[in-house]
Amino acid sequence: MLKRYRNHLLKMIQEKGIDPRLFKAEDLGSTKAIAPFMITLKESLLMFMIENPENDFHCFRWRFTEFNPRFTVTERIPTGWVQPDGLYNAFKYWLEDHVKPYLYEQVEPDLWERIALQEPLLTGSALISEDTEYFTDDEKFRLRMSIETFRLSVVNTFQPSDDQLKVIDGHLKYLKDAVDRLNRIDWRGVAIMTLIQISIVLTLDTEKGRLLLSLFEQVFSGVLKLIQ
Repeated sequence: MLKRYRNHLLKMIQEKGIDPRLFKAEDLGSTKAIAPFMITLKESLLMFMIENPENDFHCFRWRFTEFNPRFTVTERIPTGWVQPDGLYNAFKYWLEDHVKPYLYEQVEPDLWERIALQEPLLTGSALISEDTEYFTDDEKFRLRMSIETFRLSVVNTFQPSDDQLKVIDGHLKYLKDAVDRLNRIDWRGVAIMTLIQISIVLTLDTEKGRLLLSLFEQVFSGVLKLIQ
């Protein structure tokens, strides 16, 4: 396959915002009928194989792996030979509809898994209370002040982005509002979920999740035995 066509495919990868270093390109040798050139997404089953007829550098056909549960390989497309524009359109389709969705899946966080990782951090922690009484006005004030202090600790420790902080503030506002309407044990349940949600927003691993819990306990440890 001529370098000009190979290079154009590389530029197409870059134009799609994908790191070309994620791909491997190689010649597969030649047969009497074809001279295959294959582009593979590294550490995956996705590939795009291109063929030239033995007597024409400027005609192509191809086949590729689809991103589906079986990673199906298509039949040769088309049945004959086509000009470069046809190849480029097919390669663009493969990048947009198969490569990019595959890459997104690799980096998409598993929120259920993150919740499961955080659950052991709360087992036997000092957050547990069986107190079903409601908060006094003085307790409500002290809790709200503690929530603001906790927010500052989170910002200073984890340095969230503006978007992350916006979500975190929403969770903390909900926790603050819950002081007026929930008893101690129900508020504790909301506090636990708030910690899990903040951990997910910050994409914390188990060790940093423990740090988040420790910050929470330190801030609230003096608030009317809510955390003992």
